[in-house]
Amino acid sequence: MKTPESHLIFFGDQEKQSLSLDARRQKLGAWVRTYLSGQGRKILDIGCWNGDFLRMLPPNWDKWGVDFQRHPDLPEEVHFLEADIEESFPPELSNFDCIFAGEIIEHVHATQLFLERCRHVLKPGGLLILTTPNLSCWLNLWRWWSLGQPYCVNSDTGQDGHVRYLAPLTLRSSLAEAGFQILEMGSAGGVEFFKAFPHLSRRVFRLFPMRGKNLMVVARKPKEPQP
Repeated sequence: MKTPESHLIFFGDQEKQSLSLDARRQKLGAWVRTYLSGQGRKILDIGCWNGDFLRMLPPNWDKWGVDFQRHPDLPEEVHFLEADIEESFPPELSNFDCIFAGEIIEHVHATQLFLERCRHVLKPGGLLILTTPNLSCWLNLWRWWSLGQPYCVNSDTGQDGHVRYLAPLTLRSSLAEAGFQILEMGSAGGVEFFKAFPHLSRRVFRLFPMRGKNLMVVARKPKEPQP
């Protein structure tokens, strides 16, 4: 019999998931278990696509998703809203315990407005879990040194519609300006060339925790209104 914790994201059947788990997914799972324990949580996935994140959450959670159109594989239990978040958030969105925005903010021109809208639809004390490509990752530093051109800075070079990239300090200041309190921040991925040497890979990340390929942050909306 599975315990309630085994229904949490990326924490289910380990034999089936072991081949697909990566550092980013493991960190997300740890954050969900650490910060979102409890029953009946209301969670919003911005850019939900096929619901990969939402379907791994406990079945009794109130799950919402926003995207340009509903993916045919999105679970029926998800309350889906079709919207362009560049224009506005749907008025139905409110009072969430958590927002997940995985690889979304780099597609948005108005970064601060996006973060402020996220804060607006969260409960006091609600969480924003965000991931985004890291402008200062090892890959970019190497390309800047070798080619004079970072990989992910220009939206017209086939970067999947990306229009803005953030480095750790920029992301921190943007979240603070939007009224969030950062609980944890780190990075993941980008040292795959060390995969044959796992001890070396772990040491590199301990020494340079913000040089991974993807930035990851969990931030909280203050419980009390800020002055």
